[in-house]
Amino acid sequence: MHSNPMPEALPAPAAAPPRPAPVEYNYRGVEAVVRGAGRLVVAFFGWVWRVAVGSVLCTNLFFSIFVVGWLYRWMQWRALRVWWRRSRAARDGSFEDFCNSLGVDAPVARPRWFLRDHFSWGRIQAELKAPTWDGEPPGFLRVAARALIVPVRSLWLNFGRGLAGLFCTYSLTCWGALLMTSFWEFGWLNSFHKGYELSWAGPTFSLVGILLFVAAMFYVPMAQVHQAVIGDMRAFYDFRFVWQLIRARLTAYVLYAGLFLGIALVLEILKAAPLFAPACNLSGDPTPAELQACLHYLQGYYLACGFLLFLALLLTRRVIVLIYCSAVLKVLRRGRVRPEDLHPKLGRWLDRMGVLPAVEPHSEGLTLAARRFGRNAYRAVLWSALFLIWLAFFGPKVYVGEFLNYHPVVGFMNHPLIQFPAYDYIPAQHFAPPADQGAAGDRPG
Repeated sequence: MHSNPMPEALPAPAAAPPRPAPVEYNYRGVEAVVRGAGRLVVAFFGWVWRVAVGSVLCTNLFFSIFVVGWLYRWMQWRALRVWWRRSRAARDGSFEDFCNSLGVDAPVARPRWFLRDHFSWGRIQAELKAPTWDGEPPGFLRVAARALIVPVRSLWLNFGRGLAGLFCTYSLTCWGALLMTSFWEFGWLNSFHKGYELSWAGPTFSLVGILLFVAAMFYVPMAQVHQAVIGDMRAFYDFRFVWQLIRARLTAYVLYAGLFLGIALVLEILKAAPLFAPACNLSGDPTPAELQACLHYLQGYYLACGFLLFLALLLTRRVIVLIYCSAVLKVLRRGRVRPEDLHPKLGRWLDRMGVLPAVEPHSEGLTLAARRFGRNAYRAVLWSALFLIWLAFFGPKVYVGEFLNYHPVVGFMNHPLIQFPAYDYIPAQHFAPPADQGAAGDRPG
């Protein structure tokens, strides 16, 4: 009997290679990158547009009012952002969300020149129904007036805040400027008419005007930023609080004045430079073609100056905002100002952000006496330096510049970094029709 051999086991099929795991794309990360890049592009072109418009507006005295208002709104946003970045609110959400929670008058990152900043229907309704300054509901006529300016609310805000800012600034600086302007004219007329017995009047009263302007400039830069942050004219005249801020950051304030003087010297040189330009060095009886060439040169030149002026305004205002924000926290930390003494809007903002500092204990005994002695000596040096800086601003800078190239009235009554930010120095009388022209020997510039 034959035995059948046992059948061999079939070979096991080879195992299929494992399939690669599906690749999971982080679409949220890509979306965030794209969104961030889009915001950067929009912000870049937005700033190009804002700087271009600001440069053009800085070539006209009236239109520069809108530049002042825009800068005040921008400083308000800068100050709030500086405090927000130090607060606990920065960990809870974005700065835009925090601003939106402050109501209809909340600052915006990049204020617009003409159109309103937000077109949401809810915000528009809130603006139309907002109570008046005395807390009463608005009447029909007030609501109708608000509705008319809804599309161009930014233009309205820029003009209103600019006019208020210039009014407050001139309320302190106009007295010295008037004396300097009046007695500059008086001094020249007196010298032409050989009135030697009154030769002392021009220099004496001009010096009084310079000292009055210097005294105003001890206060005005910090008061301007305080008014901008609060958004109220009355904040400019909060003398006690503003003076506390100046004393709290006196070193930084003096350094800021030095930076301010350096930039102002450059702008003063640019203001006087057209006198020496070949295009404006006209003969005693220039032809219409020569006048037209000079006019085109001055228009392009002052447009370039307006661009530099606008950049200088952004730089100086950003620096003074940083000083202001630090000074506010310091006076609260040292107990020189109590939170309940702050302006209601400022106190509410700081409280919501959680940046109100605790009062630090004071030194006592010999340590306190030594610190007071050293501080008083140091402060005396700083006050002297601040006086000399502003004296150099209104003494050699302005008088030398106007002696080289005199600009009637606006030469002494307006300083672009302080008052109207305008390079509006084209002498219209030189480019009027022949019947209206002035003296033939005058030179444009």
